[in-house]
Amino acid sequence: MALLAVAVTLTGCSGSPFASYADSAVLCAQEGHNAVGTLRVIVGSHDRGRLLPASTEAAVHDVVATATSALDQFDGTEPVSPDDRRLHDELHPLLHDAVARIAEVQEALDTGDTARAAVLDEPLRRVDDRLVAFAEDHR
Repeated sequence: MALLAVAVTLTGCSGSPFASYADSAVLCAQEGHNAVGTLRVIVGSHDRGRLLPASTEAAVHDVVATATSALDQFDGTEPVSPDDRRLHDELHPLLHDAVARIAEVQEALDTGDTARAAVLDEPLRRVDDRLVAFAEDHR
């Protein structure tokens, strides 16, 4: 059995203290994208028997932490202008959706329901596409 090493880097999405709200929002969207993309690789590798259960569990735990951290950090930055509020109102539901979809996959894997985890790839892909589009639109 080949092993796949998967690492999620917890870089945080607040950027520098001098970053604009838009820059921080883009970083949070990218962090959400990184978490979702990593989870999709983990599920695919797990399905093909390339990850041991303990490795899958640890990697998924890191993905959950990364996505939750991105949402928490974004929520911790108060929008101060109408433009910031619009960015918040656009990105917050995407990050929340990413965390919810990731939690569903984690639950499926924790219960051994790999078929359900595979079916959840499509909702993960959709939220990932929306996070990427947000980051590209607001760079």
